[in-house]
Amino acid sequence: MRVHLVAIVVVMVVVPAAAQWKTPRAPGAVRTEIDPDAPAPLTGDGHPDLSGLWGLGGGPGFSRTRGASVASLTDVALAIPVTEEGARLRVARQARLGRDNPRSHCLPMGIMQLHTQANPVKYLLTPKELVILYEGNQERREIFLDGRTVPKDPHPFWNGYSVGRWEEDVLVVDTTGFRDDGWLDMSGSAIGSRATLTERFRRVSLGRMEIDITIDDPQYYQRPFRVRVNHQLLADDELIEHVCLENNKFGPEPGTDR
Repeated sequence: MRVHLVAIVVVMVVVPAAAQWKTPRAPGAVRTEIDPDAPAPLTGDGHPDLSGLWGLGGGPGFSRTRGASVASLTDVALAIPVTEEGARLRVARQARLGRDNPRSHCLPMGIMQLHTQANPVKYLLTPKELVILYEGNQERREIFLDGRTVPKDPHPFWNGYSVGRWEEDVLVVDTTGFRDDGWLDMSGSAIGSRATLTERFRRVSLGRMEIDITIDDPQYYQRPFRVRVNHQLLADDELIEHVCLENNKFGPEPGTDR
């Protein structure tokens, strides 16, 4: 089955640098200077160490594959033939102006929206799992590297069940077990319980990481498609507390759908 590689960009709401914790250093010291092209650090077993604080990098957030003309994740989905059900659902979601997007209600936003939101992300790699901590909505993921397989009949989760394996210097992660009502992007493109999402994490150097993501969901798309997310190392910052529900003013009014 042919998988089409496309690239995506989004308009980001950037968290001001002053809002982040800073790595302790002497008064008056300049920000940490790194050579982003230096070799990636390795773990004790010889794999690239993905650990670190990362933010969107590479222009406005995503690499553009040579020859690609797709400008947003919505356009990616539009460029890939959708099923009738997928098209109908996207139109219905757009008609409600995104008010049903889980992230608008401080609910888990789904893997693709986590990859494309602007807040920093912390990776903690151990021999048996990769833990990803997201500043946005204080979400987390656990990707198990201990040889287990995804459940055959899983209880559906917002972010599914993720297991990974190393293929040379690339961490390949397969995720299944999604809910039926997932949002792939801010414009209502769908992802559902029949989907398989495959991520390929590659730390190409000290300061850069590439994540190629293949979405295969026969319920909503007629063929798989792939996007690439670029991350850059944030050497001086740490995550801060982000509580979406605190003082949240968005959502339906009691007894209405407004």
